[in-house]
Amino acid sequence: MGSPTGWLRTLASTHLDAVTVGFLRTEPLDSLLPGNIEFGRVLPVILVLLLGLLAIPNTSLGRALRPPVVLIIFGVATSVALSVVSFLNDYWIVQRQWVGGIALVSVGLVWALGNLWSQSAPRRAWPRVLAGGFSLIVVMQFVNSLPNAAERLANHAALFADQFDVDGTSEEVTRAAFESSDPALAGNVNVFRGGVTWREHARYYGFSDIPANSD
Repeated sequence: MGSPTGWLRTLASTHLDAVTVGFLRTEPLDSLLPGNIEFGRVLPVILVLLLGLLAIPNTSLGRALRPPVVLIIFGVATSVALSVVSFLNDYWIVQRQWVGGIALVSVGLVWALGNLWSQSAPRRAWPRVLAGGFSLIVVMQFVNSLPNAAERLANHAALFADQFDVDGTSEEVTRAAFESSDPALAGNVNVFRGGVTWREHARYYGFSDIPANSD
């Protein structure tokens, strides 16, 4: 992820991707921000900070928002903790380590927006406006992602057939992948062929006495 700044940017974008305004052209607003920061990616951070501030007062709205805000904070904290553990052990910091935290943050955001919507009143309509606005962003972001997802799925089978239809047993493929410093190749070939997970993948995690598959 390059640098601490890049790590923080990736952490925020992955956990708050659902409410990221990626479907609008925000270049004029981007120019007002320092560095290469995009306004569409700052907006969800503002939302979370706003939810946190609204949860502080001891009001009905504050009490309704505290549990989901705590869940959001806990979700981000678990991802940060896993990254710290990986860093201290000289291991890669990869986004798949954050899957649990991303799920918790997503649930917390939905929960918070639902509670925000329910706290609206005839003389206090802004909670419903805020919740409805960000809910609309989520829907539009999802709809905007569909063409890209469809294209990736259409190219998926052809990509696998072109790169991972190789000859050899699981033992031979795994050995060749490790010798070429590309252990992911063996995993992709395994996925392409289907069937059970090859035992040889355990060597990637330091297990050496692993019997080969009989294929």
